[in-house]
Formats: sequence, structure tokens, C-alpha cells
Amino acid sequence: MSRLTPIVESWIRSTKHERIGHVVRHVAGGLIANFGPEIGEAFVAEEEWSCGLRPGFIVQDVPLSATRRTLGIGTVVALRSIGHSDLAAVQFHSSGQTRWIPFERLARIMDPALQYLRGEQRFGDSGERTALNLMAHALRTWNEATGALDRLDVDPLPHQITLVHRIMGSGETNWLIADDVGLGKTIEVGLLLAALERQRSIRRILVIVPSGLTRQWKAEMQSKFNRHFRILGRDFEVEGPKEWGLYDNVIASLDLVKPRNSDDDGTDFGTRFGSLLAAGAWDIVIFDEAHRLSRDEDGRQTLRFRLAHALRERCDTFFLLTGTPHQGDGGCAINSGQACHRCRCLTLRGVAVAADLIRNVASQIFQGGFVYLALSHDNNPTP
Repeated sequence: MSRLTPIVESWIRSTKHERIGHVVRHVAGGLIANFGPEIGEAFVAEEEWSCGLRPGFIVQDVPLSATRRTLGIGTVVALRSIGHSDLAAVQFHSSGQTRWIPFERLARIMDPALQYLRGEQRFGDSGERTALNLMAHALRTWNEATGALDRLDVDPLPHQITLVHRIMGSGETNWLIADDVGLGKTIEVGLLLAALERQRSIRRILVIVPSGLTRQWKAEMQSKFNRHFRILGRDFEVEGPKEWGLYDNVIASLDLVKPRNSDDDGTDFGTRFGSLLAAGAWDIVIFDEAHRLSRDEDGRQTLRFRLAHALRERCDTFFLLTGTPHQGDGGCAINSGQACHRCRCLTLRGVAVAADLIRNVASQIFQGGFVYLALSHDNNPTP
């Protein structure tokens, strides 16, 4: 019975040289195998070779017949001889099955660990490939941390970049951003949305602003961040709850969508408040001019407060923006180290809506015409 001829890259053991090596090519009367630097390439006659595989070798099945599909790549787990045939038990990675295969049909795969130990290169340009992979990983990591490669038509200031890093690194998703007026809270929101998209998938975004700011928010989001928002009541209307699925990025006027009166509980789709609640869950809800959400002087819930409270139950991430959190009331000023009392009253199941406060003060940001880093925050969850 004639023996199978080992394929190129299969491993044999030469009884003459007492070495194992891999088949390089076939020649008349035998084959040429490479036995390493000491011997190099040498002729091996048919009667002088046997199986050179060892348990733990990574091999690939190479079918003899062109009609049989390869079993793939696997690990040699055992060896045995039956008559004049040497067989290897291979556990294939894709299926998990173990099959006995003639060693002559198994080409050894130089796995990365073995290549590293031997200092071998699979390709001639392996160095360049490694450098490019490392560079790609560095650029991806850098962009995740800074957003520097995002296509944003804005040059953020240091305090805006620091604010985004502080929020994204905190693990908190509920924030009261109380920067002074003119420090670019809209830009900070755009940067935050870009950063959130790099970390996780966000699709539905709702921005609630005073009526006079709806067009400004839409224009800035489109021109500086290439985000296309639709203004409820101006760009679109919904005639049924299912139509909300057509609108993922929405800007709405605060007074347009607040409850109609104290009896409006949001169950009537005929009201703006009921229609908005029928939209379902949002990934992010943002309130600009959040000091307008305060309770009244007697601590009673206002209609705007009820709107914020209802939307808080329908989102994972909640941002409150305000440039005047104290509304002129020095007793609850941010500078005192206490979060604004009126915003602190926005609670849900005993958890404050704004778990953290972050504030940049204009007088500290701009001094002598220079811009430098200034950031203060209160990490203590409000009661």
C-alpha cells in the first residue's frame, strides 16, 4: 500500500537527520524539507519520514479531494499509528469537533505566540503592518477620549473640553451644567452628544428650550455639529403616537409642551403634553434655561416642573442647562457649594435628577484676554 505524500507545510520527522521540519517542495523519489538553521533544507526519501506533529500544534486541514470542504483550523490533541499510517486527532476551532486526520493532510499554522517566541515574520512587511495597527489603535483611542477626529465645525475652548471629559469620565448620566451666560453651553451639549455616540448608541434626542431659542438651537446643531433637528409645531406635527417613530432629533418649546393645566395628566393625546409623552422613551433629554423649571415660592409643583418630572421617567440621560441657577436668590447660589435648591427639587423615586453639578465661571475663564482652565463641581448627590 502506497503512502500519502505530505503536503507542503506539513511537518515530518526524518529518521536520517533525527529532526522535525516542514515540507518545502516535492521532488522525484522524495521531498525537500527545512529542518532549521543547523541543517537547513535537505532531501528526505519516502521511507525516511514519519509524522512530525506534536500535541499543541496549530494545523489546518487541507483536503486531498477538490470536492471536500476543509474542516478548518484546529489544535492537535493526540497522535497514533495504525499500520503504516500516522494520524493526528485535531480539535477544530470552528465546530469544536475532534477528528482523526492523516498527518500528511495537515499544514501547520504558525500561531502569533509561536511567531513571537521565534522572532519570525509571517509577511515580509510585518513590521509595517504592526506599526499601522498600533497607529490605528492609538488614533481610535485618542478620538474616543478627545473627539479630535470628529467632523465638527467648532473649535472648543479648554473649559468646554474639560467639562466634557469630566462628565464622560464620571459614570453619571444626570448633570446640572451651570456655566455662566456666554460660555457656550450649546457647544458643550454638541460635544457631549458626539462623545456619547462614541461610547454607546444614541438615537432619540429631545431638547426642550424656551420658544425664543428653538431656531437658534436648530441652527447651531446643524451648522456646527451636522445634526439635523426638527422643531415640534414648526417643522412637523404628529397625528398619532406611531408617527413619533419618524422623528428622532426633536426640539420643542418649553411652554408649548408643558401640561395645559393642573388637570392635564398626559393621558390625553389631544394635548401637546399628552402627545409628547406618547412619544415613548428618549435616549437623552436636555432642558435649556433649567431655572425655569422651579417650584413656586410655596414649594408647589409648577406646570414646567411637571413636564421635566414626567420626561425624567422616560430617559436614561438627563441634562439641565442654566446660566442663572439661583435666579437672583443669593441664598441658593452655586458659589456657596450647594446645588440650586429649585433644581434640586426635581426628584424621581428619591434620586435627584441632577446628581452632579458642574459650573464654569466667566470671570475665571476670561482674564486679561487669555483663556485658561477653570472648573468647579459638586460631586455630592443632592438630597
